[in-house]
Formats: sequence, C-alpha cells, structure tokens
Amino acid sequence: MATSLRTAAPLSILAAVAILAAGCGSSSHSSAGIRIFDPAGRIHQEVRSGDVASAAVVRGSGRTRSVTLVFTKPGVRRFDELTRLVAERGVREHRNQHFAVAVGGHVYARPYLDYRLFPDGLSGDGGLELANLPSSIAEEIVRETRKGHKGGEHRSSTGVPSTAVYSGQALRTCVDRWNQGNMIGWGPGPANVAFRRPNAKERSTMERPLRRECIVATPAGGGTWTCVLSDTGAYWCPPLHEPTGPPLRALGKNAMLDKRGVLVLHVPLKDTRPTPPLAWHRYPRVDGYVHPWTSSGNLRAGLRVKGEHRGRCFLVDETARSAVSCLAGNARYDSCFPQRRPWQRGDLAVCSFGPGSTTFTRWRITQGSDPPVFVPWSRVGNISLGGYKVEVEADYGPEPSAGYRLHGGRVYVTFDRGRVDSIRFSTPFYRTKGGFGVGSRIPPGRRWHGFVWNAWVREKPCSCWVKVGGGPRSLPATVHNFLKPWFFIDVHRGRVSGFYFALKFVD
Repeated sequence: MATSLRTAAPLSILAAVAILAAGCGSSSHSSAGIRIFDPAGRIHQEVRSGDVASAAVVRGSGRTRSVTLVFTKPGVRRFDELTRLVAERGVREHRNQHFAVAVGGHVYARPYLDYRLFPDGLSGDGGLELANLPSSIAEEIVRETRKGHKGGEHRSSTGVPSTAVYSGQALRTCVDRWNQGNMIGWGPGPANVAFRRPNAKERSTMERPLRRECIVATPAGGGTWTCVLSDTGAYWCPPLHEPTGPPLRALGKNAMLDKRGVLVLHVPLKDTRPTPPLAWHRYPRVDGYVHPWTSSGNLRAGLRVKGEHRGRCFLVDETARSAVSCLAGNARYDSCFPQRRPWQRGDLAVCSFGPGSTTFTRWRITQGSDPPVFVPWSRVGNISLGGYKVEVEADYGPEPSAGYRLHGGRVYVTFDRGRVDSIRFSTPFYRTKGGFGVGSRIPPGRRWHGFVWNAWVREKPCSCWVKVGGGPRSLPATVHNFLKPWFFIDVHRGRVSGFYFALKFVD
C-alpha cells in the first residue's frame, strides 16, 4: 500500500516534494527509535528520537492511518540544518539529493529534495506526518519512536514503500517562482496554485507525467489553462487555444492574480521562508522568458548562443508574450526576440530554448515586420483596431511619447485595457491594394464610400471625411454616437493628409 511522508503545514495547506520509493525493510544502523539522516554519510547532522516531542497515530481514510511527529526546538533546528545541507549539495552538484528516514534500525523512506524547489531545505516547524499507512505499521512506528527515548532496541522487517514529503514551504515556492518569472500576461483574475499531480484532463491535453509539480490554473472558457513549473524554475504555459484543465470551481480558488500577474494566496502561509532567486532572475524577463537585448541592441552578458537558422518572423497565438514566432521550413520557434523593432529583412533575432533558459538560437530574419498594408478601416501595417498592446509592442516596441516615427511620418496608437483603441497616421507608406492612402485624392461631393464630408462640426467644419459606426453608411456624427467606432480622413489642398480610426470617439 502506498504511503506518504509529509511535514505538517500551517492551516492544513500541504504540498508534496518529489520522492524516490524506499526499499522495503532495508537495514540502517541497528538502533531503536527514529533516525533522519544523510544516507551518503557526508552530512553528520541527524534527527533522533530525542528530538521528537510527540508521536501519535491519526485515523486516515478507510483502514489507513497517519503518524504525526512533532519536533522539539532543537529537533526543528537539526531537521532544518540537515535538509538545508542536503539541498545545498544538490545546488552544487545540479541534481536532486536524498535523505533517509529509519525507524527501529530500518529505512522506511529515501525521499529526495528537489534543490530547484527547496534550495534552502525544508522547515521542521510543522513537524512531519507519515500518511496513508496500514494500522499495524503506524502503531509500530510510534512504538519504536517512543522506545528511542528510553534507549530500547527493536528490529523491524516491514518497509513502507513510495513515501512523499509534504511542506507548506512547497506551496510558498510555487507562488514565489511564479512571481519571480514576472508573469504579467496572466492577470487579473482568480487562480488555483498547488503542488499536486496533474488531473486526468491535464495529463491528456498536456501529456504530463503522473508526479507532483507546481501547477497554476487560471480560467479559460469552460475550463482552465494549466501552467507548470519547469526544470529551469520558470513556468511553462500552453498555447492559448482550448482549455487544458477542468473548470476552476473543480480545483477551488485559493489565489488571485492582480493586473500585473502577481499571484497572491487567499490565506497567507505562516512560518515559511521566501524562495531565493535563481541565477537567470538577474536578467529582465516577461512571463518567464529572459529578454536578451540591451537598450543599445547588444546581447546581454552571460547569455549563450547555440545554432543558427533563418526565416520569416510573425505573431500567432503560440507566440510567447513580448516575443515573436519565427519559421524555418516546418520548424517554428515561438519565443524569438528581434534585435530591433520594427525589424527589416536581414535583421538579427535570437530564439530562446524555453522559459528560464539563458541559451538562444541565432536567427536571420528574411522578411520585414511592418508591411506597407492599409486595410480600410481597421489595420495599418501590423497594427489593428482591437488588437493587443503586447502584439503591437512585439512588432514595434514600446510607443514613444511622440508616437512611432515610421517611414517619414508618425503613427500614433492609444490603448484601452490592453487593446488598441485608436490609430492615427500621416505617412504615405501604407496603401490599400488599389493604392489608396496619404496623398490620394477623393472625388468632390458630399458622400464617398459611406463617409460624409464635413459631418463633424464644432466652431467650424473639420475639412475632413467622417464615418460613424461599422455599417455601410455613416450614423449621425453627434455626441449620442460617441461610443460607436469613428473614422476620419483629413484633407489638405484636395489630398488626403492623414487618417484617424477609433473604437470610440474622444473629442
């Protein structure tokens, strides 16, 4: 029967550390009571029965039982020190390390500490809990632990396989790693964060293994999107298509994301420590991806470039936020960062190996990012009314206070709640398929393609063509229709001098 070993967490919020199944009945030192130690013998700090203030059997589900161990103050210090040293060894050697739990001279568990999740070890403040045990084994463990106080000796031949360590610190680490990744694209809204096994829907849609990991779930349609903590200490989130998990109500809401994507638990965890930053956290990052270029267009020191490709770059749903996707043959890279924006044919980009990675592939771009396209009355270049701000900034960079200086003119973009709210431009670079744009003539008259001449009048006529609403003919250009889309064509000396499109009119 599977069992689990866990440290009791405040407020009964528990999360599992990945484990290695223990061998059944493997022999340790022949001594009574409990012993928590380094099986490699390189760390001399141990926790013994004298460090256990109490041991008790607690009824579990069905016929199973749990054993709760509460440490004395010296026991807490020894447990913290032991697991800290084990974790630090993992950091040095870049691999997970084990510690062992023996009762009555026999090892019941060899759990490993994931040094990426717990670089400072575990906290013993909440004690330990051996869960999901047969009744006879639970009682034997308590009996042997208590014998250790009296110096008694007993040998057991029964092992408990498949244990797991639980700690409130695990949940704290899941939250901290999310916030350290600067996940600005994921708020605001409710969320569920846990250190758990993926459920059936998550395993089928994301092909996740059946092991515990940090998972953050956010609402998506009739289900949730599932972000999981990768080996680099950054969260990987799926492409934003169909939901990857069950509805949030099935998981439970235990956290909120603010408008900057900061994750905050409903119930703060007590007696936990902040998770130390990782080496790649020294770089600017968005949604877990390192931003590789300095403001002067140089690759940041310490980043590695491996391999080279060439092809066109563009935006699709799978594109990492603030990055672009680049295509070479049938291979597509969805987290690429151009050296400048907008980019031209022949410009350089680098494509990340993944969230949290400091290794990139060099990419030579074969097509510019700002096509000379004008789609009446909704799109200019790669900027569309109602499009996302992050998409505009991916192509053009953050907008200067005086607008984008492009092709001998200016392009001004305003945003509302992260979406493009209006576009104004005066450059003749952008043309329709028929060649219409800045500098073109419109035949004299009062109406043209649904527009009305001088329909908007304040102190004097605007010397412009106006169309209100998305229909084939303009609605009345009055304050009653200010919340409708408005489109302006400015005219100077008989020629078009500029365009202004807005989802709602602000005079």
